[in-house]
Amino acid sequence: MFFMQESTFDKNTQKILQCFDLSESLGVESPFLQLKITGVMSADLIARLSDIYNHSSIATRQILVKSVAASMSGQDMRMQPFDQLEPKERESLMLAVQRLKEIGQCASKKTVRILVDAEYTYINPGLSLLTLAMMVAFNQQFPLIWNTYQCYLKKTFETAASELGIVQNLGGCFGAKVVRGAYLTQERLRATKLGYPSPIWDSYELTNQNYNRVIRYFLEHINQVGPRCNIIVATHNEESVQLAIERMREMNIDPLNGGVHFGQLYGMCDQISFPLASAGYAVYKCVPYGPMLEVLPFLARRAMENQGVLMGSRKEKTLLWQELKRRMKNTLKMKSKHNLKVETV
Repeated sequence: MFFMQESTFDKNTQKILQCFDLSESLGVESPFLQLKITGVMSADLIARLSDIYNHSSIATRQILVKSVAASMSGQDMRMQPFDQLEPKERESLMLAVQRLKEIGQCASKKTVRILVDAEYTYINPGLSLLTLAMMVAFNQQFPLIWNTYQCYLKKTFETAASELGIVQNLGGCFGAKVVRGAYLTQERLRATKLGYPSPIWDSYELTNQNYNRVIRYFLEHINQVGPRCNIIVATHNEESVQLAIERMREMNIDPLNGGVHFGQLYGMCDQISFPLASAGYAVYKCVPYGPMLEVLPFLARRAMENQGVLMGSRKEKTLLWQELKRRMKNTLKMKSKHNLKVETV
């Protein structure tokens, strides 16, 4: 039934390719573009890939990734590892792989790095399979394709370490966007409905601990392999940012060119972004782009992702007010110094 959507996925792919042109036209150095793979292939098919990936050994997972990567690199795709799929599913997979190949080739040509979004736990393994294959196919020189790791999940650390190993073994560079996670309510409701333990940490504090653990792990790896591994510390949490900065200093990782980037939503947490950029760190602001009704759900999930966002909004207002008062005070001093008449309203 989902195979009737192929024309829609083709149209979405063309829109994504247009976004590469837009990124290139802005003249920004080393831009990022976020990609939802569910926009170019069926979530039902990705769920089927997840089942295959989940029930495979590490060695077999590597074979699956290598097979898809081979197709993206222009070779014939070995379908034997996917013999559990129905003929129509195999056909749909081949079409999806070709779309991802086209996206990867465009990203490589225009040097626009791709941050592949993670989504729900029941499709994330399938998303990882396809993303790791893109890494192997297109990350030969530097991390062009990046996967996303949601640290509100209990298995994130083990997943990140395992997937990094697969990409390394297959000769690719590794890129990771580290987030807390945006589907908390839905994941817990699904776990309750289907009767399995929640995959989400029981508290925000435990999520923070896991986030910081994953960040430390990737920083230690970057310290070992250099530019073949890059990460983006995508967070509005000041503690996690401070932790990353301190570890970078301890390891002498270059703030701007050491493979560590920081990211926040455009219009949020500028009290973190601006000082980081002023201090010479690589900082990116995520700009949601699209029709209002499609962008709002994305923003709502981002607000739910980090409980500190709401507090951060209040803090930003306080900081802005303090800055306004400081500038007014300096202006009054300058006028007084030059014997100018100051009128108050």
